[in-house]
Formats: sequence, structure tokens, C-alpha cells
Amino acid sequence: MEDTRKRTRSGRYPAIKAEKPEQSDSQSENSSKFSRNQINVMELLVARSQTGRQRRKSTNLFHRRSALKIPLLFKQRSIELGEIDKIFAAQWLSEKHVIIGTKCNSLCVIDCDTLGLVNIPTLSSGVPETATRGLGGIHSVAINPSRSLLATGGRSSHDVAIYSLPHLDPLLLGTDCHSDCIFDLVWLDDEFFVSGSRDGRLGLWRAASDAIEPAAISADLPDFSRISSSESRDCKLADRVRALSYDSSTLKLAALSLNGYIHLWDVATFTQEISQPLRYCKENVCMTFSSDYGTYVTGSQSHITFHDRRSLHPLYAELCLDRYSVVRSLSFNENVVTVGTGMGKMLFYDVRARGFLQCGCGSPCVLKADRGWVRRNQSWEEYLYYRIYDGGFYPNAVYSHCYDPSRTRLFTGGGPLASILYGNYAAYVILPIQYPLDQPMYALRDTRPSSSPIYLFYVS
Repeated sequence: MEDTRKRTRSGRYPAIKAEKPEQSDSQSENSSKFSRNQINVMELLVARSQTGRQRRKSTNLFHRRSALKIPLLFKQRSIELGEIDKIFAAQWLSEKHVIIGTKCNSLCVIDCDTLGLVNIPTLSSGVPETATRGLGGIHSVAINPSRSLLATGGRSSHDVAIYSLPHLDPLLLGTDCHSDCIFDLVWLDDEFFVSGSRDGRLGLWRAASDAIEPAAISADLPDFSRISSSESRDCKLADRVRALSYDSSTLKLAALSLNGYIHLWDVATFTQEISQPLRYCKENVCMTFSSDYGTYVTGSQSHITFHDRRSLHPLYAELCLDRYSVVRSLSFNENVVTVGTGMGKMLFYDVRARGFLQCGCGSPCVLKADRGWVRRNQSWEEYLYYRIYDGGFYPNAVYSHCYDPSRTRLFTGGGPLASILYGNYAAYVILPIQYPLDQPMYALRDTRPSSSPIYLFYVS
């Protein structure tokens, strides 16, 4: 067949373009339907593994954008608490009041406006503290969904105390369930809650009016009644139950143990279903859950790990800037995971971008704890003697942090990481100015003159 194409100047023939075959009306209609209905199977599998259902789009874009911008604008304000030991737990009671639980078994309310401190009497069962049943600290403060009841530890770290809100009147004292210190408490609804202890057991409690048994009123003790746990069972393969997280959509409870396991419990039957070993199995002391993403997040010595809500298999892990961060507290704020470390740093991890938030200069956004207060006794002198090579540096671990209801203020509490040191650290960070949060992210770069006030956060 004779080629009728004309040569180009280079002497080559132009390429022949394949002609698209004509389609009938029925074929074109079917192809358009297929293009509209085609599905990426991998995206569906990943979405199902993370959420168990189709991803729900957030209707409030302000909260999502503010969760990314607010950490870059935080201003820190320190709080002097006097001679109390480390803060292990904290919750916001109102827009300006925070309740804290300490290692020295103190329950206090902080007024963030006046920086005042009010001590709340702890509930005692009357049993004298011994070497095996002593003061192990208040490690958890939990508020039920309707914000009418507060659960925390009693004067003995083995007991559970229930207070009514907002006046913090003592109501109930739960005893005879755990033989060691209670590490975490989580509410299932307005009536039932679960406790996890160092003895490796989980206790199911009911705080209802018909479950209250009248008790004798003493002049030395506040007016309250005693209750017993509805169920108490061992958590298999668990050395110490350190953290609890509840998924209300699937009625599953996750328990984190110190020996490097995460366990899944069925709340309806209160039975254990799955025990999954952790890849990073050192210093596993904190955990949180996101209902939007359907993932559990666990902390370790150097990483934060995201787990599937159904199988507890690890999805991915992220290194917290260095291998000795020692993650001590975790929380979700929309799509940002707030990380409190044992080195006194607050980090902010963006789940959607798979990375830590950065400042305008490209460095990670880091909030650093101040020196706080420490008791200068013999233990402190011995600690300085062995740490003389680094100037006697003692980091203040962020054992607890929590956002207020508006998500614009963050309370951080903790104390010296070394167990032999007696001290505390507390601060809350707020927005220093009324910043327009609907502006693009590049507007966060520091373009102010040198005479403007400086934000009180530090970049490592």
C-alpha cells in the first residue's frame, strides 16, 4: 500500500493517531454510567479499616481549621500550686475552672482567671493505709457525658470516689474491687463506668440512685454512701492496666497494659476478645480514641501508633522527634493529636497530613514546659550530683493535658520525670490575640515588627 503521508523537514513521517471507534448511544450511555459509579476498592478497604463505615465529612470547617492554627498561636501562663506533688490527671469543669488529681492524693480545683487553688476533701473508707494499701496518687479524673457526675480516686488509691457536679458534693465511694492503685477511669454512659488498676483487673461500676446503699454517717467523714462493683475480671496477658478508651459506636473498650499489649473488651458482655502485642512496647502508659477516624492511638517511649478499631492491628507509627521523648499523655482535637512527653514538650500531629505541625520557618511547633517547682531536699541534691554533666537538668513531664469546651485553651500539668523528685508543673495556654482563623495557613508566619509582643512558645 502506498504511503500518502508527506515527509517533515527532518525526513520523518508524522505519527499516525489512532482513531477512536464510534460508539452507539447505548454504549456511550453505559460507559458514562460506569464512569460515574466506578469505585476504588483500596480506598474503601482503608476507610472501612479506619472507621468501619463511610467517612463522615465534617460540617464545621471552623473547628477543623482552628485545630491546625491554634497551636501555633498559643501563649503560656504558668500556675503556682505550692508544695504538691506531680499532677497525674486534669479535667475542665467550666470555662475557667480545672480539677486536678496529684501524686500526693490531693484533689484540687484551679481558677485559671485568679490562679486560686481550692482543695476538695477526698473520700476515705476508714481503713488505715498500710504498706500494701497506701497513697498511690489520683491518676484519673473522668466526667460522664451529661456532666452531672465526676469519678476519681479516693483517699486510698484502691477506691473510687463519685462527686456530683457542678458543686462537687460527695455521693459514693466504691471499695473492695481492686487490690492495687487505680490508673484510669472511663464512663460508658451516664450510669456505668469502668476502672483499670495496677493489679491487672477491670471493674464495672454502676452509679445510680437505686444502687446506693445507705451508710452510717460519721462526724469525721463526709456524707456519702458506699457501693461495690457490678463485675470485676482479670485482663488476660496484662501486667498492669494503664489506660482505657471507649468506642461508643461499637460498644468496645480498649485497655492498654504496661507489658506491651492492647486488649479489646466487649462492654455488653464484659468479656475480653482480643489481645494484640505492640511493636513499640516500652513505656506504654497512655492512649486515646477518635470516633471520627475510628482509630486508637497509643504512646510509647519514642512513637505514637495508630490502631484499627476492630482488629487492633497497627496502621502506622510516627516517631516523636527523638527516640527518648517518653509519651505521657495523648488527646484528640478534631484531626490533630496532642502529645505530651516526658521531656516537657507538647507536640501536635496532623492526622490528615501525616506529620507534626510546623511553624512558618519549617521547624516543628513545640510548646515547652517551664521549670515549675521542686522540693530541694536530699533526693534533689543526690539527683543533681548524678546529673552534674548536663547542669542538673530535670525535665518536667506533661502527665496530663486537656482542652476546654471551646477548644481554644489547653491546660497542661505534670512534674519532674524522675520519681525521686517531689515537685509540680502547671500552666494553661491561650490565644494571645483575636486572630482571624479563616485566613490561609501562610498568614501564620511572623510578620510583626520587633516592638510587638512575642508569643510564649518555643521552637526546638
